[in-house]
Amino acid sequence: MTPDKQQAIHRFRTTPDNLLIVGQAGTGKSFLLKHLTEGIPPNKYAIVAPTGMAALNCEGSTIHGMFHLPVGRFPFGIISRDGDWLKNLKRNGEFEGLEILFIDEISMVRSDVLDALDHVLRTQGPNPAAPFGGVRLVALGDPLQLPPVEKINHKPWFDGSKRNAWRSPWFFGAKAWADAAFKTVELTTNHRQESDPEYAKLLDWARLGDLIEMHHELLDGLKRSLPDQNRALRVMCTNKQVADYNSQQLYKLEGDALRFIATEQRWTGDTPVEKDILLKVGARVMLRANISVAENWVNGTLAEVVEIDKSNERVVIQNQIGDKKTVARHTWTYELSCRRANKEPDEATFTQIPLTLAWAITIHKMQGQTATSPIVLEADNAFVGGQVYVGLSRVCSRSQICIPNTLRRIWPERRALNYLKKTLPHRYW
Repeated sequence: MTPDKQQAIHRFRTTPDNLLIVGQAGTGKSFLLKHLTEGIPPNKYAIVAPTGMAALNCEGSTIHGMFHLPVGRFPFGIISRDGDWLKNLKRNGEFEGLEILFIDEISMVRSDVLDALDHVLRTQGPNPAAPFGGVRLVALGDPLQLPPVEKINHKPWFDGSKRNAWRSPWFFGAKAWADAAFKTVELTTNHRQESDPEYAKLLDWARLGDLIEMHHELLDGLKRSLPDQNRALRVMCTNKQVADYNSQQLYKLEGDALRFIATEQRWTGDTPVEKDILLKVGARVMLRANISVAENWVNGTLAEVVEIDKSNERVVIQNQIGDKKTVARHTWTYELSCRRANKEPDEATFTQIPLTLAWAITIHKMQGQTATSPIVLEADNAFVGGQVYVGLSRVCSRSQICIPNTLRRIWPERRALNYLKKTLPHRYW
């Protein structure tokens, strides 16, 4: 255990503070989260994340799912006070036993969502008068990675155009964030690129947007072909790019495709995999669930479909070292009312084959993960700050990555960088 993690654990164990634990890619935030939850009764804490993929990675639930936030509506009635969702919030004891809430990938949590969460916990939590209903919050992430999703029609709520709106779409723009007086702890030991310190330094500068000529020369060195590049994972910026590329590759394969249609019950928000999946023998896929941790068949494992049993809807996949595994439909669940007194928890379920086509994947879906195969990073059309940095930092060394085109611009989101400068002035000035 490195000193920075020991410090974070000590701070968590010995103080009642709400904590923000930050660190660049590869500093072990997910590893730390597992240690922070050790010894806490399961009914006293919860782990949530902003997206379905992030929730899978931290073995938690989505924020919208656990706290029943309305999906696809904005704002949440917090400002206007005329939303049915806000009016229907009544105290039912659902989260009265909740003591600690861990939020992973906090950089992607929008400020209005965090304030909606505050409203739910002030209604349902143990202490309605306190921020977040008296529940202690521990948020983990890196503000200099992917920002929250901010659609065009959302911007007036975050740029000062509307009265009483949010100062920023970032989590630190939430009204409840300031009230909760978060203390910041930074993880500084990079484990992911420790075998390639020169590349680690490049990533440090890319994260802060301070690349100099030497770094650009190193980046130019990535414009090359990798051995067996046709087996590499393409990492792209947009969902459309990925969907188009995967569809093209699937179409090239001979043979019939088997269609898998998901079944779901009371599921809201992002789904762990697509609701409609087409697979063929020869398809490159990524496993999206932990089906055998002991055998290393886990979320993120890359493989190839080698057999399809159409009658039983089972798929045999083979990983990169030749091991095979039979995969059947998998059911994901999250509890809808896990702490309501004297009642059995209600569950939302989603059942589907736990595979996605994986000739290509988006940078957003790679956040929080370490690439286990070589990657081709196509990020010349990056559209948000931090996106290129996240793509570059998925690998353990530069030998694992190539870029087909010049990366024209690598930049951090300025508001996030300014926040870190104020929060950790000794580190970022």
